[in-house]
Amino acid sequence: MAERYLYVPGIGFVILVGSIFNQTLLNKRICNHPSIPAKTNIYSYKLENTNLPYYPKNSYTVIPPIIIILLTIIISLFSFISLNRNRIWLNEHTFGMETIRRSPNSFRMYNDVGYYYYNIGLLDEAIQAFQESIKIRFSQSRAHSNLGAAYAMKGLNDKAIEELILSIQFSDKNPSAFNNLGLLYKRKGKLDEAVKNFVEALKLNPYNAEAHINLGSVFIDQTRFDEALSEFEKAIKIRKNSALAHYNIAVVYYKTGQMDKAYSKLLEAYKLDPRNADVHLSLGILYLNHFNEKEKALIHIREALQINPNHKQVNQMKDIIKKLSSE
Repeated sequence: MAERYLYVPGIGFVILVGSIFNQTLLNKRICNHPSIPAKTNIYSYKLENTNLPYYPKNSYTVIPPIIIILLTIIISLFSFISLNRNRIWLNEHTFGMETIRRSPNSFRMYNDVGYYYYNIGLLDEAIQAFQESIKIRFSQSRAHSNLGAAYAMKGLNDKAIEELILSIQFSDKNPSAFNNLGLLYKRKGKLDEAVKNFVEALKLNPYNAEAHINLGSVFIDQTRFDEALSEFEKAIKIRKNSALAHYNIAVVYYKTGQMDKAYSKLLEAYKLDPRNADVHLSLGILYLNHFNEKEKALIHIREALQINPNHKQVNQMKDIIKKLSSE
C-alpha cells in the first residue's frame, strides 16, 4: 500500500520510455529531399552534410503502428488503474478499510480507522475499531488511549479510566493519556488524582496549553487561586488566543472579589469566542449583580441559552430571563 515510494523511480521509468520512443522516431524519420537517397536517416546524414537544413520542409515522420497500439494500451491501462486507486485514497476511511482488506492483521490501520470515526462523531464504530486493534496487539498504548477517550465521550467513565490506565502501563510517555485520565478523575471528584495526572502530562509536554488549563481548573475547585492563575497565564503564553484560558482567569478574579478585572477578562474571552455560552452567562451575571445593568444581563443570558439550550445551568438561566422580562 506504499505507492508513494514508487513516485521517484516512476520518474525514471517515464524518462526511459520517452527516450525509447524518441529514439524510435529519430530512427524512423525520413526525408524526400532530391539530394538525399530514399529512407536516409536525416540526422546521421546531416553530420556529413552540414549545409543541409536540420528540418527540411518536405521531411516527415513515420510512427510504426505497433508503437501506437502499445502506447494506447499502456496509457489506457494506467489510466484505469489510477482512477480505480483514487477511490481508495478518497479519505482515511476508504484507505484504511482497503488496507485492512489486504492486511487484516494491521492493528495500526484499525486504530487509524477508529480515530477517523472518533473525529466525525461515530463513537460506536470508533470503539469497535479500537477494540479490533487491541485484539490484534493488546500491548499497544495508543489504541488503549484512544479507546479510553471514546468511552469518555460516551460517558462510560469507569471503562475509560481502565483503558487509560492500561495505556499508561504500556507506555508512560503519552501526555494525552495522562491529561484525559486527569479529566476523568476531575469529573469523578477525585481532585488530587486529577492534579497528579495533569502534572505528569505537563512533565512530558510542558507546552500543552490544554493541560495547563485543566490543572488550573482543578486548582480553582481546590481554592488554590494563585496556582490556578499561574497555570492559566502559562497557557496564554503558549496559546495567546485561548478564550478558555482568559475565561478561567475571569473566574479566578470573580471568586476573589476582583470584579473589574473579571469583567475585563470576560470581554477578552468574548472577543476571542463570541459563541461561548459560559462567557455570555458570566457576563450576564456580572452585569446583573455587579453593574446592575439588567438589559445587558438579559441579552447575554438569552444568548447563552440560545447557544447551549442543554447547559447545566439552564433552569437558572430560564428563571433569570423570566424575572428580568417581567420587570
